[in-house]
Amino acid sequence: MKKQKIILSIIVFAIIMLILTISNATDIKVEKSVPSTDGSVRLLFSGLKLDNGSSYQWAIEKTKGTNIINWYDVTAPSYSTGEIVINVNVSEKNQLAVLKATDTAYVSIKKVGASTNIVTDYTVDLTLPLLKAYTLTKDAFYDRKVLGNPAYSIGKPYGILNSNIQICWKKITDKNIVDNYIDKNHDLSGLNLATIKDKPSLNDTTWQSLQYKGFNNSQMRISNGQLPEQDGLYYLWIMGSGEDIKTVYGYQVVEVGTVTKITSTNTNTNQNKTDSSSQSKDKTSQDKKTNTNNSNNKNNTSSGTKASSNSNAKNADSTTAKTILPYTGISIAIISVIIILIIFSIMVLRNYNKYKDIK
Repeated sequence: MKKQKIILSIIVFAIIMLILTISNATDIKVEKSVPSTDGSVRLLFSGLKLDNGSSYQWAIEKTKGTNIINWYDVTAPSYSTGEIVINVNVSEKNQLAVLKATDTAYVSIKKVGASTNIVTDYTVDLTLPLLKAYTLTKDAFYDRKVLGNPAYSIGKPYGILNSNIQICWKKITDKNIVDNYIDKNHDLSGLNLATIKDKPSLNDTTWQSLQYKGFNNSQMRISNGQLPEQDGLYYLWIMGSGEDIKTVYGYQVVEVGTVTKITSTNTNTNQNKTDSSSQSKDKTSQDKKTNTNNSNNKNNTSSGTKASSNSNAKNADSTTAKTILPYTGISIAIISVIIILIIFSIMVLRNYNKYKDIK
């Protein structure tokens, strides 16, 4: 009976520990934002179990299971809400190395002085919103008639070399985007702009390298000769990479010449099937309009008109963990173990009560 009592005590203790673990479990979430255009990323962790008054540190690595050397202090943790802010900055050498190398990294968090982490290898997203990946500045020599002069200079994250920058112009033919852009006084907020899925293919022959070279070839900019010939509103897609640097895509919405609202010219092509003997003039005019529409439709395919079905995903920078962390929620396995332990405990207790008077 002593042996049964010991087993029963162990089981009861295990159940209590599991219950305490589950009652203390939290759902960790991460909200990402990109406050500037230099490539730095801000991560807001919530749902952490923080001990009041304790100090915490965090680390970020390119791969899982890395022996962490560089730990950084958490500034002003919110003990009551279980929140901490992590700023992954380009100004810090090791953090910059992670930002440059990958779009997916792994964060660990520990209490100072503790032997174990409260978070280990939490998956975080380091991608940049398209409109914040690059900055574009109009040059003083901007003039579509003077082809050899510079038109724009490009601000690049992570030290990407000018020689590794390519650009691609795609005219915006979505009537809702163009018309709302004009009505909102050239404000881009709230428009269904392109997402990373709409970027031009690498096989697109309209990608081109920068041409303009400044003094000592140190300043490569977009030249006036690289501007589109047609007036309108454009996506200027920019792609850059380099040695030990991930490929970074972005775009700027650029006005070329005079931007006007798009007039709807949808034409019923079935009219082309009318009697040519009695409507030859109308048919000829209709064929011209049809050809124009077909040309526009081809442009639509290559200029990112898929944006009308997307909801400006670059403004939604929230991320969630792609892996299950220990002690962050109740799993089916834990529930199953608890049920088995309870049943086993009941059986042991029943046998103990049945045979306790036998000597």
